[in-house]
Amino acid sequence: MASNSRTYVLADANNEHQVLAAVRQVMGRDTRGNEVPKVNAQGVAVWEFEVLVQDPVEGVATSRVRVACEREPDVTLLAPIRFGGRFTLKEWEFGGRQGISVAAEHFTQDARPSTARPAVPEARETNGKVVAPAA
Repeated sequence: MASNSRTYVLADANNEHQVLAAVRQVMGRDTRGNEVPKVNAQGVAVWEFEVLVQDPVEGVATSRVRVACEREPDVTLLAPIRFGGRFTLKEWEFGGRQGISVAAEHFTQDARPSTARPAVPEARETNGKVVAPAA
């Protein structure tokens, strides 16, 4: 597959997924074999999201999606995330292993869940008895 490596671009892939694990910076090796952060053609660091994917044929699966960001993305785990722009799928082969890498141009995540607790309703009287609100 390495000699016939293909890249596929899906325009405006606005699919909603769910973040499963902490975002991690993608690492590579320099010419001396030292581990260094991977960057895109513009020199921007590449980060990887592990997400839950709903597939109509396969059912539920996990996938890793890479996005270039100036700094570490701040995301909420187990919350919906939407990747946008061009989705790029690239075949790869290395050391007898093969697969497809997935990259997106950008992502958005809905507003974080509020940590504020709702006001607790006061106890009320019903039929001559004081009824405490349900917790």
